[in-house]
Amino acid sequence: MVIIKFNTIKVISVLPFLLLSSYLIAHEDTRDLLQLIQSTPIHGSKNKELSGLSLCHGRLLTISDKDDHTIYEIETIDDKSRLLEYLKFTPPTPKYITVSRTADFIQYWMRTHLTKSSMDFEGITCTAESNILLASEAHTAVLQIQKDGSTEWVHSNLYEEGYKSGLFLTYNAYIEGIAAINRDALILSIEREPSGYIIYSEGQYQYLVNDDNMMDLSGLFYDRGNLYTLERRRSRVCKRSIKNVQTDAECRSFKHISSNPAYRYRGAQFNMEEGIALDNDHIYIVIDVNGRERSSNGRKETILFTYKRPMGF
Repeated sequence: MVIIKFNTIKVISVLPFLLLSSYLIAHEDTRDLLQLIQSTPIHGSKNKELSGLSLCHGRLLTISDKDDHTIYEIETIDDKSRLLEYLKFTPPTPKYITVSRTADFIQYWMRTHLTKSSMDFEGITCTAESNILLASEAHTAVLQIQKDGSTEWVHSNLYEEGYKSGLFLTYNAYIEGIAAINRDALILSIEREPSGYIIYSEGQYQYLVNDDNMMDLSGLFYDRGNLYTLERRRSRVCKRSIKNVQTDAECRSFKHISSNPAYRYRGAQFNMEEGIALDNDHIYIVIDVNGRERSSNGRKETILFTYKRPMGF
């Protein structure tokens, strides 16, 4: 009897701790979830395959990885969004085309000769001088578009040094995000397997490889001295220190939205978040639907998700 009483007391004494732990975990999870303000289908985005996002002097700009000549603007009024043509441009032939591995060369040749899009623009950012920078995954290079519409490649031939440093090991998982820090500095994100960063500052390049095999960097945005990473595989947005982008992070999750059947697309095996931008009150995320139909209604437009920006984030 003594043993039974002792065990009963032991179980009862542990129970409050277990209940408290469960409460704290649930509370922490809820606190770390981003609050969705609205999700708006973007009228006119069907078959556009939007692949990047940036807030440029009050305008929400985006690009398509299937269009080599257009920058679009997403205009949202109340609960309706539409895609507008913002700027037409003509990219020059890249200065360097360095694809050293045979398998990559074959796929590169197919992309540039057998498809309508040869640039595969995946990221967009703006400078204080109102220039626009686009990240080309196909050419592992950065295109600058000036205010007068003229274009030039300003960061080229990144592939070879990146490959030597341990990046660019998985084809079609190269440069995915771009963020201008100032006139003489920018950061590029390498998508996955492995993910990483290319940091350009004062004429020097730094190539960083992430050890985390689960990390999937699909978008970047710079604001108020911090770098914001869109981490698609983990369904989260992370605020990172510019001085140490690989370790210093504060993250918020949108997993409750990305896993919601109401926002899923038929045949999609992975998350599709591709672009991120922030203003004082909001976090904007756009997805690339790759021609898929939304499971709930069969529509093919992409969605703009608008989240409340947490205080201090």
